[in-house]
Amino acid sequence: MSAAYWLGNLAAWSLQTTALIAAGSLAAWVFRLRVPRIRLAYWQALLALCLLLPAVEPWRGGANSDIQFTTITSRSVPPGRTPPSSLPWRQALLFVVASGCAARAL
Repeated sequence: MSAAYWLGNLAAWSLQTTALIAAGSLAAWVFRLRVPRIRLAYWQALLALCLLLPAVEPWRGGANSDIQFTTITSRSVPPGRTPPSSLPWRQALLFVVASGCAARAL
């Protein structure tokens, strides 16, 4: 599975969670939840719902195809100068997110 696949699903989950928390915050404000025990149960239920979203929502996958396309671009580089290396930013971003999760777990 590619980094784009994981980042796409992470972005979709983040947007769904944001919408769910916004709607839940509005509902808590409209119903004026004041009793601490009820507020705690309400927010814990909302947290559990947000954490269970990936299990309920099917993951989006890429199109299943055996056809692969390859494109190559080239440009001339003056002698004595090295071309800049391209950083796979999706993999770097995924590594940063995974490192943050691991650091937080520790």
